[in-house]
Amino acid sequence: MDQPIGVQQGVLVLWGAIALSSLVTLVEKWLGYVGEGEFAAMLAGYALLCMLPYKISTRSNAARYAYVVLLGISVLAMLGGASQMPQLDWIATIVLLPVQVFIAHRLFESEASEWFTAT
Repeated sequence: MDQPIGVQQGVLVLWGAIALSSLVTLVEKWLGYVGEGEFAAMLAGYALLCMLPYKISTRSNAARYAYVVLLGISVLAMLGGASQMPQLDWIATIVLLPVQVFIAHRLFESEASEWFTAT
């Protein structure tokens, strides 16, 4: 069974979201909003997140669920600590939230679910 177009779109958009978030972090560093340690930690976090689209594209059902759990945690963290976020992070989060919902939707459509659970 070939990878469904919804999964392909979800993975591609997820790569773009990670790239955009990394770019925002770089701009924040240039503007002096984040220090060296925080910058390194954020980039390391994005590097780890790169495993998700890779594993999702290799049919890992666990990675698909891990993405949704991380999305939920990040939304709750944003709502709980939004006043502490740099302004660029806040803007990027608002812009990327519908994108993240689109990704989750594409990864959990019926065709995608069949592909992830097929052996």
